[in-house]
Amino acid sequence: MPIPMGGRAGMIGPSGSTAHMIPPPLPMPPMLEDADDVESENLSAMLMSWYMSGYYTGLYHGQRMSQQQQQQRQQHSQQAQQQKRARQS
Repeated sequence: MPIPMGGRAGMIGPSGSTAHMIPPPLPMPPMLEDADDVESENLSAMLMSWYMSGYYTGLYHGQRMSQQQQQQRQQHSQQAQQQKRARQS
């Protein structure tokens, strides 16, 4: 079971490896009180799209980083196995 690390955006797994996790999203931007005004509605829609764009951009980059780290671990594991086989022969 992963153990939370204090002050870091990550977890320590059972093998001692660090698995990065995605932080929770920021709070929603404040909505304007005068929603009847078309200009205010447009501004609110723009702020919401800006917020969602930032959230999904961060989510995408976090997933890409996780995939790259997983690939690096797999490559490292394969290299270690190849070196072990070479020593045994």
